[in-house]
Amino acid sequence: RAIVEEALQHILPTCLVCLKTVHPEDATFMYSCGHRAICETCKDSMDPSWKTQCMMCRQTGVHIMQQF
Repeated sequence: RAIVEEALQHILPTCLVCLKTVHPEDATFMYSCGHRAICETCKDSMDPSWKTQCMMCRQTGVHIMQQF
């Protein structure tokens, strides 16, 4: 399992907050500017100001949506 986890880290997105690999079965969220952002756990606990400003490009007026 550890070898698979290491290989998946290069393919799967990483949460910008907790830096954990986000697996396909987990919910992931992205900003409306297109940047993949965070896992569901971090989305629920993040500061409200980051819900309207992208953590990557700092664009304001964005919103978070679930990525499928």
